[in-house]
Amino acid sequence: MAVVLIGAYFVFSAKNEGNSSLVATKTSALSKEEETTNAEFLRLLRALKGVTLKDSELISNPAFANLHDYGVTLTPENAGRRNPFAPLGNDAGGLFRATSTDETANAQSN
Repeated sequence: MAVVLIGAYFVFSAKNEGNSSLVATKTSALSKEEETTNAEFLRLLRALKGVTLKDSELISNPAFANLHDYGVTLTPENAGRRNPFAPLGNDAGGLFRATSTDETANAQSN
């Protein structure tokens, strides 16, 4: 116990010396490639600060007016086996079918 107290005394009462073995610092210099990448990123960031978007200008832009929605409506389909980890040919109950919440509520009440 005395050894621990003496050790704690030396650790906590030690003066801050530049060569202290208890203090570890990590100084890493950036490589030339990293410095170039950082400088390029900061240049682009400064260029973006000057960009302003006004809703009226954006919507009235002919390029915006020429955009088309190519979205696809998804229809419910069979989801697959009830237990995908069961051996093949052991599909007790068949396939799942995508159902709406109304159909699920009706099935549970019956």
